[in-house]
Amino acid sequence: MTNALVLADRGSGTTTFLGLLYCALVYAGSASGDELRVHAPHGTLRALRGVYAEMMGGDFPSEANELPREELSFLLDFASRAPHWRAPGHRPTEVKIEIASLEAFADLRSHSYVSDSLVRARVASQIALVLVDAGRLPPEPDTMEEGSGTMWSRFDSMVARAFEVLEAYHRLDRPRRRMRLQPVFILTKFDRLPAALRRLTLGGLVPSPAATAARGTWLEEVLAPRLPRAWSSLRQEDRDSGFNGPVWFASWVGLDERDPGAPRIRRRSGPQAGSWEVDYPRTEFEALLALLHKLS
Repeated sequence: MTNALVLADRGSGTTTFLGLLYCALVYAGSASGDELRVHAPHGTLRALRGVYAEMMGGDFPSEANELPREELSFLLDFASRAPHWRAPGHRPTEVKIEIASLEAFADLRSHSYVSDSLVRARVASQIALVLVDAGRLPPEPDTMEEGSGTMWSRFDSMVARAFEVLEAYHRLDRPRRRMRLQPVFILTKFDRLPAALRRLTLGGLVPSPAATAARGTWLEEVLAPRLPRAWSSLRQEDRDSGFNGPVWFASWVGLDERDPGAPRIRRRSGPQAGSWEVDYPRTEFEALLALLHKLS
């Protein structure tokens, strides 16, 4: 089983992202002939379904359905009933996803020993999904230490320390030394990306997840200069860092502009006749699920 850890800072859109991920899982599970199943404790499923129901109704998740990130985990069971997995030599692949506070996880950098079994399981994760609020990206990297930019500088420092925690455990755990860690940046609220950054390399459009060169260019030109400490942790020049090259996915929801009141989520026709779904970048989430499957 492969462990994937979602690292989320306060206000980064964690609940909305998980609601959209659940939307993608609902579609993927029905479209793949039961080749993907989700297993989770009753409390987790109830919370996810509550968020999903609110979003399908056009509302952003309410405080009543705020997900308890420190207690939330679920298992993606790929090809659980597909016939070819029952052939000799084949078995289902599983990815366990857990959610943790970025700040609390980064603080483990100052600990020399971790005894809590849940924390030990999280530091053993091979995949780190870092939620990045795209609307907070500084238009210019040199403003990060000024005014509101200090908040982003703090975020960069926490991401760097979180990567160092994962790498330190990776190097100490002999069975995992041959495995490389995969950093994944989830750009939440991508519709709020500053216009100057959107024009920089994207031309106002998000490249297809298959356009790896264009997306890699965006990482190097936009995200790397704004997360210098994190990038330094990923790419130590004096030794093998143990990380694969970072990748990213965009997340957002379409808004119903006809409603003059509080922002409401737009719905659209679903992929099946007579069905509806939240207006969100389904191809981004499908690519994320495909990556998790590949890494498992």
